[in-house]
Amino acid sequence: MAFSIANARAGPGAGAVSTMAQQPGPSQAQMGPDLEEIETDLLGFLAINGERKLQLLPTPWPVDALPPPTASLLTVASKRGLVAAAGQDVLLIASTDSIRDGFDRSPTSGNVVAYKSQLKIPMPFRVSQVAFSADESFLVISAEVGGGLAVYDVDRLMQDITETAFELGTDGVALRALYPNPAPDRAELFALVTSNGDLLVANLAQKQYVTGKNGQVLRRSVSCVSWSARGKQLVTGMADGTAYQMTPEGEGKAEIPKPPELADNQARTFWASFHV
Repeated sequence: MAFSIANARAGPGAGAVSTMAQQPGPSQAQMGPDLEEIETDLLGFLAINGERKLQLLPTPWPVDALPPPTASLLTVASKRGLVAAAGQDVLLIASTDSIRDGFDRSPTSGNVVAYKSQLKIPMPFRVSQVAFSADESFLVISAEVGGGLAVYDVDRLMQDITETAFELGTDGVALRALYPNPAPDRAELFALVTSNGDLLVANLAQKQYVTGKNGQVLRRSVSCVSWSARGKQLVTGMADGTAYQMTPEGEGKAEIPKPPELADNQARTFWASFHV
């Protein structure tokens, strides 16, 4: 689905809505043609080609107690060559090289190869969110029950120091999603959406949440978030189907109307502009 926006309210630097006309009148979204779907069998990964599988976690998640559908339990730090993955009671840190090499070992059961992680951190709670920062200096996790942020210093982890650097609470509310800022020079910023739709932005360098004019909750009734490519702004998909463009400090830049035929409660938002 593609759409453009006309007569929407926008402030300076509203890169995500650069198609907006600046004439007076009510906001209106206009439907464009459907985007072409492209399917191909020509892409693949030679290192994991074939039927062999690698069991990363020591024990699988229980079938009757799977993670919530909003959980994100795998993250990659490509420059460091690290992978972090969460199981039901453990956080694993592994090198991408060792995972790739694992596919060359003999299967232990059927076509499954058991993997032995270089670093295992026992978890006293079930993890629901795992994410490296864009500069790969922080690893952040959140609990399935109770939420909050537990922040690890990656350099210390590489020295087998597994204590958290610090923690930030979310008043006992679990997270729906955790969004690292994609810009390495703003990697200390993480956006988080709680299960009740509150948007907060954590500044890991300052070990605290960003405070806007209405407090630490920068926006309510949020379903999803997308950072701009340069990490200077973000767009929130709202529960009513609209979107809101803002700075990490909560300053509004544009209100984007709900596209025709779009159901309420947006599930995913993508920032397609590179100007901000």
